Amino acid sequence: MKGDTFAWRNRILSLTTVVSYLTLAHVLIADPLRRADFHYGLVITLGYGHLLGAAFFARKRFGHRLTEAMSFTPAALGAWLGLLSPGSQKTLGWLCLLAGVLVLYAGYTLLLNWSVAFALPMLAVSTWHSVENDLALESTYRSRLRPGPLPRSPEIHLATLGITAGLLAWAGASLFDPPTTAEARTTLAFRGLAAFCGSILVFRGRGAGPEWAGLLLIGASAIAPRWILTGQGGGFADLFTASVLYHLVSWGLLSLERCRRIDAPPHMGRDLAAIHLVPVALLVSTFAWPEASGQALRASFSSPFVYLFWSVAHVLQTAWLRTRPSWAPTNRRP
Repeated sequence: MKGDTFAWRNRILSLTTVVSYLTLAHVLIADPLRRADFHYGLVITLGYGHLLGAAFFARKRFGHRLTEAMSFTPAALGAWLGLLSPGSQKTLGWLCLLAGVLVLYAGYTLLLNWSVAFALPMLAVSTWHSVENDLALESTYRSRLRPGPLPRSPEIHLATLGITAGLLAWAGASLFDPPTTAEARTTLAFRGLAAFCGSILVFRGRGAGPEWAGLLLIGASAIAPRWILTGQGGGFADLFTASVLYHLVSWGLLSLERCRRIDAPPHMGRDLAAIHLVPVALLVSTFAWPEASGQALRASFSSPFVYLFWSVAHVLQTAWLRTRPSWAPTNRRP
């Protein structure tokens, strides 16, 4: 029961922060383009700090999992033949991972040159992560502020898929301006998927919670995003900021609460502050670069589409650490 109270307190504080920030930004910055630049500069800088912090505090666990995975690759044969030491095998694993990520990033940027629609799958994964983490807040608070294994409950996955589809419908409607036939079909498909998930939750969900979530999904899917966005002057920048900032504030609150625990990692608060200063320092340093280079670096740094790639890398990292592969030892005693 305590975990439920803390989870809802977290949600209310996170939602209040997001609504307050967006309202203040609309009041103080009337120009949509300037407001979008401010949104991206603020939220993406904080976001990179979040991604770096997650990688820093999970580096040892991730290294162990990578070593385990490498033991089932051709590199294991080299180690068995004496061509690679255990240390070299681990280094090779990190180098292969880095090379693979850079190749994927290069391919992703090439696809973006053709159409920004290629960012939608990345947005889908990133949004799924935020929604899943939020729905798992109760269990996170009950398990010493640590995210547990990925849930297996059908209701959780249906709700996550439905909310993600609904948010993508709004993102697709705001991403294409002026509207196109492809955008209209994509938006309608996402709204239909959200309504479908909501219908299953209403008729097959166990308990009042899933049923109410289903009704909300059905109701939200009936609203035309283009009509709301046009009437309220919103856009992709506002939706992107709301989604990312909510997740950042939610996990910021969790991190602050973990810092006060006895079993928290040593100097966790100091490390978190230092890590979040890294992207700030990088952004500020671009103003000392030659004008053309500095502008190009700032544009890349504050691009939501570039950020989405690294956000998906973060999602895959955390999901991998929250699952146990079938080939890994279970450490169970007979």
